[in-house]
Amino acid sequence: MANKKPNLMSVMAQAKSNTDSQAQRKHTNSKVPVAELALGGGSTGLVKTNRVAIIEVAAKECRGWSLHNRNAHWYNAERCADLIQSIKSEGQLEPALARKLNDEDGYKYELIYGMRRRFACEQLNIPLKLKIIECDDMQAAIFMHIENEHRADITPMEKALSYKKLNQSGIFSTMENLAKLLNLPKGTLSKYLKASSLFDEPVMADAFPDPTELPVSKVNKLVDLLANQNERKVIHKRLQNVKGGLNQFTPIELLNDLIECVKRSTQVDSSPLKEAINVGERTTCTVTRNAKGKVTLAFDTFEELTEDAFKELFIKVEKMLG
Repeated sequence: MANKKPNLMSVMAQAKSNTDSQAQRKHTNSKVPVAELALGGGSTGLVKTNRVAIIEVAAKECRGWSLHNRNAHWYNAERCADLIQSIKSEGQLEPALARKLNDEDGYKYELIYGMRRRFACEQLNIPLKLKIIECDDMQAAIFMHIENEHRADITPMEKALSYKKLNQSGIFSTMENLAKLLNLPKGTLSKYLKASSLFDEPVMADAFPDPTELPVSKVNKLVDLLANQNERKVIHKRLQNVKGGLNQFTPIELLNDLIECVKRSTQVDSSPLKEAINVGERTTCTVTRNAKGKVTLAFDTFEELTEDAFKELFIKVEKMLG
């Protein structure tokens, strides 16, 4: 009789009390890494295999699996500083998990998880420790999910983007099947997938090149607003207005601004005001709004005003006028 594939929920239930969310897990720690239970064979393992020896390879020989859940914005010295320092002082205590490649585009290994470890080792110019396995894409997706589920540095939005790739990959026959194998309620998975859909729109993908820190719930608010054609026009107009000054916003500030701009579009503030704004190095613009809501911009000089200076001015005026 054929062996029944182990259920991810039973594997995770066994592993739940043994997780360690530190950047690395020490060899002397009696806790078992979550993915190790899946790799370990026997009644709990997802892959029937003996313990595989850890090998060392050049980091540049490894690429990420096409469905791995790390956003490229994670791979910089600032975000990986703690891990780089940890590996520098203690060595790489936990290997990455990989499959062999047939020297595709110069790569010999495909990382299922461990891309930050790869970056850190490349920065330190030291070999990367790998555990090599043979598995199909569905098993790889489960390994990746188990390994990263309890890591504090995986953001909810990264999970959303990862689940979207898995859902569109064709590995899982239905969304329900994906939810079951990821041990997620179907409704929770739906919320993640809804948030990830924001970036299907090129203008939104351009506006948020690094979406990793965006709250899923607020992204879903923006997705709901975009579903209304009138509100969609307001949001797109706002994006067009601030396009030249996007670097003045953090991703979360821009997200909040796009949500709030719909509210502002229905509110008319006609309270009088008068305020001076510096434009460039030598020019002052006085913004005046009278009791009827008429707005006037008065410049003391137009000397040496650049197009960028005007764009910056109009963004400030928009914020001032609400």
